[in-house]
Amino acid sequence: MKSKCLCGNIEFEYDALPGLMGHCHCEECRRSAGAAFVTSIYINPRSHKIIKGAEFIKEYNHTPRLGRVFCGNCGSRLWNYGKAKHGSVENAPFANVTASSVIEPFPFKPQAHINLSEKAEWVEINDELEKFEDVPPMEYFSRKLQEHNS
Repeated sequence: MKSKCLCGNIEFEYDALPGLMGHCHCEECRRSAGAAFVTSIYINPRSHKIIKGAEFIKEYNHTPRLGRVFCGNCGSRLWNYGKAKHGSVENAPFANVTASSVIEPFPFKPQAHINLSEKAEWVEINDELEKFEDVPPMEYFSRKLQEHNS
């Protein structure tokens, strides 16, 4: 799959992990996006490749465990990755791409709301998606991948 930022200076591609897309309600996602939640698609970190615009990539690290990547020109949020001793998205234990950055049709739909313990008070959730107070356990991700590959 391919994604780009709003101004088009950064383009990148990756292999999405089918069945792993969700709405994150954590305070960090809400504040960094200026939105009620951020919808992300989990990807294979080793497949992540910058096509153009590496010089525009900026990163904000609110915590030492998570890298949040955005365009230094237009400010578009692009991807997150687990930093824990790995230093780059390609070596990360996990990564996700903002669904709003995807530039081609994709056959996924969100499966869950996560980090509901930090949800904005004014947000009402009236759908049938799975709900998690925090980050889902690894078993959830494994089950979703198995369901898709069956």
